[in-house]
Amino acid sequence: MKLSSFLIVAASVAYPSSVHGQQAASPNLEFVGNGFCLDSHYNPFSYIEQRGISNVNNCNAFCSQLENHDNLRGFAYSESNGRCYCHYEEGQLPDTPAGAGAVLFSGSGGIILSQGYSDRHCYRYLESSNSNTFFYNWSGKEGPLYVCLVDDGTHTVPKGEPRYNTIEKCCDSWLDYEWDYDYCINNSPPNKYFPNWDGHDAVCLVVGNNIVPEGAPLYDDLASCCDSEYQWNLALCNDSEGTNKYFPNWDGYDFICLKDDGNNIVPEGAPLYDDLASCCDTEYPWNSALCNVAGGPSNRYYPDWENGENTCLVDNGRRELPFGVPLYDDLSSCCEDQYRWAIDECNNSFIP
Repeated sequence: MKLSSFLIVAASVAYPSSVHGQQAASPNLEFVGNGFCLDSHYNPFSYIEQRGISNVNNCNAFCSQLENHDNLRGFAYSESNGRCYCHYEEGQLPDTPAGAGAVLFSGSGGIILSQGYSDRHCYRYLESSNSNTFFYNWSGKEGPLYVCLVDDGTHTVPKGEPRYNTIEKCCDSWLDYEWDYDYCINNSPPNKYFPNWDGHDAVCLVVGNNIVPEGAPLYDDLASCCDSEYQWNLALCNDSEGTNKYFPNWDGYDFICLKDDGNNIVPEGAPLYDDLASCCDTEYPWNSALCNVAGGPSNRYYPDWENGENTCLVDNGRRELPFGVPLYDDLSSCCEDQYRWAIDECNNSFIP
C-alpha cells in the first residue's frame, strides 16, 4: 500500500496514562478491519493521535469529545501500544489538544476499508438520513455490492460518504471503466417513485432520473404513488411513465417535438405521433429539419440549397441541417420535387 506523504503538526513529550469516557454506542459504530483506515481511493485519513488509551471504548470516548465532530469519520486503536487515532476529513483537523499529536493525510469521504498493521483496528462512524439521494454501496452490507442505493432512511452509510441526486451521477462519479458503470446502472435496485411537488402537473416521477423534493415520500411503484398523492388526477398520473410517442413542444419556443417518456410534460391537448418525423412534418413543416435533429439524425434527404448544386444530401449527423429545408424519405423523392429540371444529375450525384 502506498501512503501519501504526511506532516506531523504537533507532538507531545508527555501523555496522560488514560482517557476516561462513556462506553461506545454500537448503533453508529462499525468495525472495518485491521490496519490504516482508508477512503475509497486507498488514501489514509488525517488524525489526532493520543497515547496511553486503555481500550477501544476509551479511544471512542476520546475522539468523541474532540472539536469539529461533524468531520470526524472514525478512529483506529492499537492494542499493542495503547495509541488512539481519531480520523478526520481532509483539511478538517481541529486544534490539537495538549499532549496529543496530529498527522495530515488526504483521505476524504467515508472510511471504506482498512489495510496495513494487524494490531491496529479501524472503526468508522455510521449515519442514517432520509435525503432520498443516492450513495455508492462499497461494502455490500446494505444491499447489492457496487451499485447505488437510495438514501431513504433504511440504510446506515459511512459518515461523510457523498450523496448524488441521480443514479447516473452516483455511478459515474466513482467508476473509472465503462463496464463498471454499466454494471452499476443495470444492477442498482429498481427505481422508486415520488410526487412531483416541485412541478405543477400532479404526477409521480422516477427517483433515479429526477431530483426528489426534500421530505417527499417514496413508493415502490407508480400506481401506489398516484393512488396516495393524486387521487383526483389518476388517469394522467398513471400515464406519467410516458407513451413513448412524440408531441409538439407548445410550451417552448424551439419548434421541436419531444418524446413522451415520462421526463417531459405533455401540454394539455397536444396531439401524439408514433414517430418523430410525423410530428415534425405535421407540426413544424417550416422547421422540419431542425425538429428532426432534436431526436438525432433522421437519415432522410434534403436539398443542398446552400451550395447551389443540383444534389440532395442525407441527414446522417455528419453535417448541420440548414434552417427550413424540407426532408424526404428517399433520394428520388427529394430530386423529383426539388430538381425536376436536373433529376438525372441529382439522382446520380448523391453525396453520403
